[in-house]
Amino acid sequence: MHPLVSVVIPTFNAASFIVETIDSVLKQTYQPIEIIIVDDGSTDNTLELVENKYKDGVIRIGQTNSGPSAARNRGINESSGKYIAFLDADDLWLPGKIASQVAVMEKHSDVGLLCGDMVDFSENGEESQSHFQKHGLGESYFGDSLFIIDAFRKIYNNNFISTPTVMVRRSYLNNTKLFPLEFRFSEDYLLWLDLARISGAAYQTNVYTRRRKHAKNLTNDTGINVQIRPKVLDQINRNHGDYLMQLGIDIKQRYAEAWFQIGYYRLYKLGQFNVASDFSKSLKYKLNWRSFFYACTSAVGLSRFAVWLKWFLGRRGCHDV
Repeated sequence: MHPLVSVVIPTFNAASFIVETIDSVLKQTYQPIEIIIVDDGSTDNTLELVENKYKDGVIRIGQTNSGPSAARNRGINESSGKYIAFLDADDLWLPGKIASQVAVMEKHSDVGLLCGDMVDFSENGEESQSHFQKHGLGESYFGDSLFIIDAFRKIYNNNFISTPTVMVRRSYLNNTKLFPLEFRFSEDYLLWLDLARISGAAYQTNVYTRRRKHAKNLTNDTGINVQIRPKVLDQINRNHGDYLMQLGIDIKQRYAEAWFQIGYYRLYKLGQFNVASDFSKSLKYKLNWRSFFYACTSAVGLSRFAVWLKWFLGRRGCHDV
């Protein structure tokens, strides 16, 4: 008897996509699969569509809007599978995804986290280069043809794991706090770090996941992603500060970069000029000429000129300064 796999799909106003997404799970070559839909307070007819089309074989759970972490955690807590996979309500799997991943997990009992490659596709069906190809991820980076060597460090340095490609082993997941509820961005990154610390991690280069790109993508909100980084680092430091020290990783460098990116985003993307404090916070963690320059120019009002110059050179077709 094959082990049960639970698929957790959080939804929020996903009526345009949810049927195609669920059908991509039902088309998997592997059985048995338990599908759990957690509707996170949709105001459209997402849940009604699911209830009308899938009478059996799909567990439907409704809750007030609480964010993706709460929805995924609810699905995990209601699930029964030995392995758990996550799929967003607008993304798709190709038929061999679950079978391929279960084969790896059954063969390697120490692997608690398994991820894979994916492609983005637009509303007209056009596909991008795969995620791993685009970022040069493969055996030379991971250190092995299957296992991610020094996984915690690699994930800390570069969050290359996309949630819809993931399968996790319940026995290891039970030893974490699941997805942190206080985050609506980077919550998956924090869980992958927790799992990489206590279990083996592996990857596959097969492309079994297609991520839909559209205007409502939560991950499109670059501003929130940038501005939440210090809080994410605070959480990492609380959970793994001692382990970072053991690995010789200096988290201050990441704080310095995070505060620089916040100041730069506010200055050039939002047109805000009271950013000297952001660059000063970057300098507090690590001395670097970029933050020093921007902190000084912002303090004396030269940032307005810098923004104008960047705009002017852009109009003239020049490169950024």
